[in-house]
Amino acid sequence: MNIAAHSLPRPMGAAHAQSGQLRFFVHGALFSTLFLAKFGFTFGNSFLQLALPLCTILLGWIILTSNARINARALALYGMFVCAVLLDAVIVSLNSETANFSLPSLALLIVVYGFFVFEPKRELDTSIVVDIYLKYTMAFALLGIFQYVAQFAGFRISSLSSLMPALKPILIEDFFNSNAIMEYGSSVVRTNAIFLREPSTLSQLLVTAMVVEVLVKKRFRFLPIYIVAYLMSFSGTGLLSLVVALILSAFFSVRDAMRLPLIAVCGIALVIVISVAAPSVANKYIQRIGEFNSVQSSAYFRYIAQGRAWSDMIDDGSILTGNGPGSFERTYGASKIASNAVLKLTHDYGVIPMLLCFTLIATTIWLSQARIISLLHLALFQLGGGTELNACFLIPMLILCVWGLKSFQFAGWPSPDIISKLRPKRLDQRKDPVVGPGLTGDGGRIQT
Repeated sequence: MNIAAHSLPRPMGAAHAQSGQLRFFVHGALFSTLFLAKFGFTFGNSFLQLALPLCTILLGWIILTSNARINARALALYGMFVCAVLLDAVIVSLNSETANFSLPSLALLIVVYGFFVFEPKRELDTSIVVDIYLKYTMAFALLGIFQYVAQFAGFRISSLSSLMPALKPILIEDFFNSNAIMEYGSSVVRTNAIFLREPSTLSQLLVTAMVVEVLVKKRFRFLPIYIVAYLMSFSGTGLLSLVVALILSAFFSVRDAMRLPLIAVCGIALVIVISVAAPSVANKYIQRIGEFNSVQSSAYFRYIAQGRAWSDMIDDGSILTGNGPGSFERTYGASKIASNAVLKLTHDYGVIPMLLCFTLIATTIWLSQARIISLLHLALFQLGGGTELNACFLIPMLILCVWGLKSFQFAGWPSPDIISKLRPKRLDQRKDPVVGPGLTGDGGRIQT
C-alpha cells in the first residue's frame, strides 16, 4: 500500500514537469524569433540572426529532456534535400566559370531546415502552445498601435538603434526597411511594432493570428485590435498572402470554394467601412496597389523585376544545378531585385532542391483540419520575401503548426471519442431503457 501511495503522484509530477519544459521552450523560441528579430552579428555584407543559435540551443534542450521525437517522413525528405543541395554545390564549385560558393550560406540552410525533423512526443500535452502564440501576437498588435500613435504625440520610435544607440553593434536593422516612412518626403513611419524587422513582417504575423483566432479559437472579439494594427502597418503582404491561400483552399474542398463568395462580400464590406471611417488610410492602401507598375517601388522589385533572374537562369541552363550558395545576392544585389523562396532556392541550388524544400515544408506543417493555416504559411513563405533562410519566420511557423496545432482538437471537428459518445446506445446498454409511451423498463409497469 505504501509503495502504491508513493507511486501515484509521479505521473502527475512528470506531466507537470513536461508542461513546464514545453512552456519554456515555446516562450524561448517565440521571444528569440520575434522580440530579438533585429539582433544579430554582421559579417561584411551578410549577417547571422541571434535567434538561430538561441533556438538551436532550445531545440537541443527539449530533445535532451525527452519531449521531442524525430518525424521519420520529415527526416527522409530533409536527407534528400541536403544531399541534393550538397551535390549541386559540389557541381558548381567544380565549374570554375560559374563558381560562386558561400559556405556560411550553405551551412545556414542545413541548420535552419534541421528544425523540421523534430516534433513533440505524442503523449506531450501541447494545448498551451496556441494560447502562448496568440499572447505574443496580441502583444505585437498593441505595440504596433502604440508605435504608430505615439509619433503624433512627438514620441517617434523608428528603430531600436535610434531608441538605444548602444545596441547598434549587435543590431542588423540596416539590412531591412526598419525605418519605413509612409512615402517619399513624409515623416510618418509605418509601424513594425518596434521589434520586428519591417511593417511587412508585422502584417504577416497579424494575418496569421487573425486566421487562428477565427478558425481555431472560434472567437472574434480581438479582431478589431488586429485589424487596426494591420492597417497601421500599411503593408499588403499579409493580405495578399491570405487572398492567395483562400483561392488555393478552393482547390482542396468544394465547401471551401462555396465559401469564397461570402468571404469576398465580407471583405468588400470591411473595405467600405474602412473607407468611410478612415478614408486617408484606405487611400494609402489603394495607392499601394499601383506600386506594381512603379519601377522604384518595393512591390515591383519583389514581384515583377524577378523575371530577369528567371530569364538568365533559363538562358544559361543554371536552373538545373543552380549557381552556388549565396549567389543570388552577389549577382542581383546591386540591381535591388528582391528574392522570393522559389527564386532564391532555384538560383542558388537548382530546381530539384527547391522542389524538395517545398515538399519538406508543406508535408511538415500540413494541417488536414485547418488547411487554410498551412496554405497561408506557404503563401507567406513564397511572397514574404527573404523567408527561405529566415529563422524568425520559419521557427514561429513550426511552433504554431507542428508544436501547437498538429494535435489540437479543433472545434467543429469532433474526435473519435466524442463521436462514440454521441452515437445512440442500444436498448440493453441504457440504464433505464424506454419500452413504450408512458412506460419504463421496470417490467413494463406504469409508474404511479
